[in-house]
Amino acid sequence: LITRGPGSPTFNCERDTIEPGVVWTGGVNTFGYAIVGVTHDSGNTWLGSHLLCGTAHLQGGVMDLSIQETQPQRLWAGVNVGAILAVNGAETEGRWECSPGDDYPALRGAAVVGFAELQGVLYAAPVKITGPSVGGAPETTTMPAIYRLRQGAAAWETLPAPSGASGATTMTVDQANRRLLIGTRTGLWAFIPPPLS
Repeated sequence: LITRGPGSPTFNCERDTIEPGVVWTGGVNTFGYAIVGVTHDSGNTWLGSHLLCGTAHLQGGVMDLSIQETQPQRLWAGVNVGAILAVNGAETEGRWECSPGDDYPALRGAAVVGFAELQGVLYAAPVKITGPSVGGAPETTTMPAIYRLRQGAAAWETLPAPSGASGATTMTVDQANRRLLIGTRTGLWAFIPPPLS
């Protein structure tokens, strides 16, 4: 163990691209709430921030963190209860912005597990897990949509997910071919986003 951050377990980490020694972590605390931690001294000391939608603490872990190349002062956190949050270097709960699932129906009950930036546009990939049911129906996973946030836009745009793709597990960018590579429960998918209108 190198260092113990503010949340346990820790699901992901992201090194700040502006300030040396700054590292962000995402995870869940002992009460089951989503938490983001930050260190300014390479892990010697930590500050923790619970994630809020309005006044409600978000239960479940932070599944992915991403710092935009085009907006390096902004950190995005994907949460496993259907919310996407953004921050401008915030380390306090009151400075988080929330994109709750009520505004994006495909995110209800879904986890945002991957972010990727392609040609200055940010994308988010969710997974939605249903079941297993009491009657024995098996667990199913789906990827209800892919989300896109243009530069300067206030709201996420909904794009159809690749046909046949199950729930996303991770996402990255293939810059050479101008496409997204999405890891899912059934394999790796290539997704070429439709042109910006």
